[in-house]
Amino acid sequence: VDIIRKYEPWLAYWVSEPDKGQADAINKGWMLSKGEIITYLNSDDTLQASAVSRAVASLQQHPEAEFVFGSCNLMNYEGKVFITLHPSPFNITQLAFGNCFCQQTVFFRRQVLDKIGMLDMNFHFAFDYEFWLRAGLQGLVFVKIPPPPLANFRQWAGAKSWREYEKYARERLAIVDKHFPKKDESYLGRVAWAGAFHDAAWFYYASGQTWKALESFLKSLQVIPKTFLLKQSVKFLFLFLKIVLWTRCRQRFVGSNWYLRLGGLLNWVISGQWR
Repeated sequence: VDIIRKYEPWLAYWVSEPDKGQADAINKGWMLSKGEIITYLNSDDTLQASAVSRAVASLQQHPEAEFVFGSCNLMNYEGKVFITLHPSPFNITQLAFGNCFCQQTVFFRRQVLDKIGMLDMNFHFAFDYEFWLRAGLQGLVFVKIPPPPLANFRQWAGAKSWREYEKYARERLAIVDKHFPKKDESYLGRVAWAGAFHDAAWFYYASGQTWKALESFLKSLQVIPKTFLLKQSVKFLFLFLKIVLWTRCRQRFVGSNWYLRLGGLLNWVISGQWR
């Protein structure tokens, strides 16, 4: 609150009050905002100096677009960038498999809230992914902004997504269940469930639940369409390598430059952003 008060002359509005979680707090901010373009930023992340002007320009250049997103730097606790992620152009199948761009880079038009509603307050870890997925499934248009990066995503042990892996895994599965009931045998539904089980395997392993991780990983292989599996072979091949390195090194070496660079490199390879 003291930091907010320091910058109060430049803020249109602020409030510190009880809420029902992060999604609820963001929803309150969106409802109070008056601009035609919306974004949000968590306290440990930052925007590049040109991010807002470039996002506005991109939405002006693409009147058909409802969302824009772009490249993002990953940085350590001290703010040192160790790798830059460059997402591919938007693809609903890839989004159904898993989050394929960083939240910090996303800007969208206010009309989106009228079309698909607010963030779902039932989710506390991946509510942003659920919001993008809901939008994509309803046919809203996402446009990629070319490099340079728009934002900086801080990777450190105090981040919420680093502290509660098991809850993140359960929520990832719940999001897919919301949009693709388990009886959904469509291609997109199978891709979505495969991605959820794949991500849950990583989170379960990171929380120390090796057998649960293995079970989830095998479920992913069972449901994924074989044609899509071929496209994701690198991601599946490196999954356990990523998990083992990240989990075993985390407590002892978290924050060290070599550890963060190695983790970032694996993220880059596994996400397919090298293509």
